[in-house]
Amino acid sequence: MSFTPKCHDVTMVHNILQTFRFPTELILEIIDHARYWPELCGSFEHKSILADEEWTTSYTQANLYKVFAVSSTLYHSKTKLKEIEFEIVSHDQGWTTEGTKGTYKTTSWFEVSVLRPKYKRRRNTRLAHTFEGRFFKHPEDAFDDIRKDGWDIVPRPSREREPQRLCYEGMETTSGVTEGEYTWWLQGNIVTKGMSIFDGEMVKRYRVVWGCHRNPVFEGNEGAGLGEGFVDSLQEGDNIAIWARAKRRGWENHVYGIRTRIRFSF
Repeated sequence: MSFTPKCHDVTMVHNILQTFRFPTELILEIIDHARYWPELCGSFEHKSILADEEWTTSYTQANLYKVFAVSSTLYHSKTKLKEIEFEIVSHDQGWTTEGTKGTYKTTSWFEVSVLRPKYKRRRNTRLAHTFEGRFFKHPEDAFDDIRKDGWDIVPRPSREREPQRLCYEGMETTSGVTEGEYTWWLQGNIVTKGMSIFDGEMVKRYRVVWGCHRNPVFEGNEGAGLGEGFVDSLQEGDNIAIWARAKRRGWENHVYGIRTRIRFSF
């Protein structure tokens, strides 16, 4: 098991390196090179199912699976966000007639958005209570109510749609007017190969890591979004909203849990 340092561990290492009279800039570079960063973890475990019960060609659904505050402890004057890691446990409907088994040509996926308080010291208690767990056709359908509740939705730096959203079949289904402008594509479910959990590995585990401008890392498979500008966009008081999505007749998204890790230096 890998060791995750606490803030006092990093301070101790910093002080030890100072005894060698290393300049502060070099000490910080050494710590960053070693990725000796504290992290804040969140683990969200509840089952959510997005399914086309009416079997309609225009089916589209969005579930606000989780909304959580980015801890204010990350916004000390010397603190710098380094990266965010997502672990997702999920699967799609387990079948397809399109010859895409084992690929990420899917319309069952996850995305994230950044919610920013319009007023200082705005807490997310009401936000989570009011919106978390609810189902909408599109995230955009929730945004108007979220704005009325005192929050802004931070746009992606680029207005160009992410490549995963350009799937031809997905574009056939009605999209929100601002589809993809206020959400980052996080991870698509692989098109699974069997309807039974005993047939292959139906329940999948995905891991996605997004870095920042100063730590430009990316880890993930071909179904993961790049998260460009996501970490750099986060500010004190922000909340991160995780959406589960499904589009098109017959497509489903079965969510079992999501874990997050936010790593930072100071």
